[in-house]
Amino acid sequence: MYRRAAIIMAALCFTVVAAAPAYAQEQKTNIDTAWMGGIGDVKYTAGDDMVSEEYADKVAAKARADANEEETKSDDAVKAAETEAQSSAETASQTEAQTAESETEDAASQTRSSTWTGAVLNSVAGTVTGPSGKETYYNLDMSQVVANMHARGYEGEYWVRDDGCKMFGKYIMCAANLSLRPFGTILESSLGTCMVCDTGGFASSNTTQIDIATNW
Repeated sequence: MYRRAAIIMAALCFTVVAAAPAYAQEQKTNIDTAWMGGIGDVKYTAGDDMVSEEYADKVAAKARADANEEETKSDDAVKAAETEAQSSAETASQTEAQTAESETEDAASQTRSSTWTGAVLNSVAGTVTGPSGKETYYNLDMSQVVANMHARGYEGEYWVRDDGCKMFGKYIMCAANLSLRPFGTILESSLGTCMVCDTGGFASSNTTQIDIATNW
């Protein structure tokens, strides 16, 4: 009986020893398959077979490579977004500049209000009744008037329109009663759109009169 048990035990041991190399090879094949298949993060729990240090290093290296690739993609996306934003800003700036230039050219060639069908002020007539009341004209140095408007926070460059109207930005400069029409008031005249930049003695006797700055 004891001899029979010994024979059985020996047979079992031989079977285990014989199967061990095949099992080990199977585990290595599984690891190789996982690596070649692109799996970058292989996890092992207690009870799993030990993985050789060489294959563990491969897995770790693959994970690092994947992380670096994702970081590179993220950096590229940020740079692309910044480039697109800069390009959009430059395009918008160019469009704005072109629009402003076009408006200035249109204003330079203007000779009357686009909404007024009555008489237009000129050097011969001297005075007319326009869309905002009586209109007259005056020709004085406007440098101090322009400086005062800038000091009040209004933006605009001084220039003279083709027909002789003195301009502050895109508006004709005019004088008015400041109690009724304070500095910066926008109003329509027979010559076009004006901005109140000045006042005069006339304003006390005729509160709706405007005096338009020209080089006549």
